[in-house]
Amino acid sequence: MIDDCHNISALAAVVSALDRFPHRKRTAVYAAGDARRDEDIIRQGEILAAAFDRVVLFDDPSVTDRAKGDVPGLLRRGLGIGPRVTEIIDVSDYREAVGKALALLAPGELGLVQTLDGDIESSLAVLAAIGVVSEEKSRGGAGTANKPHPRSVALPTIRSSSRPDSKKN
Repeated sequence: MIDDCHNISALAAVVSALDRFPHRKRTAVYAAGDARRDEDIIRQGEILAAAFDRVVLFDDPSVTDRAKGDVPGLLRRGLGIGPRVTEIIDVSDYREAVGKALALLAPGELGLVQTLDGDIESSLAVLAAIGVVSEEKSRGGAGTANKPHPRSVALPTIRSSSRPDSKKN
């Protein structure tokens, strides 16, 4: 699944929706995004730690208000509080994070890939480059030229999900 969950309420909604899926083992690719309070980033880590077995962290290039490594460090603090997570992996960039997570997924496992600051097209292009989704799917498929792009994608079928408009918690 691909989603643009960059704040507490959006992440909580995604986790709640994923609770309906039968997959026992779960992996998330995640970065908190730009302009977040420390406590909100830590809380996102706690939510991830309660819902996923493995979390792959990366430095989001949209983060301009912090030094490289600060946001993954805060997420790690929250991840350390949670009961479920057993593996935390730090990587340098988004493409590497997605590739690493997908390489580690076994059949029957669920993967959540966070978009790059709401840019689903870039995320789908990364998945197409890795070979997970076709180029047609990464462009939205046939007949979607005038349709709005979704905020969430369940591969291989594209689906929309609701997301709070608020970017800050």
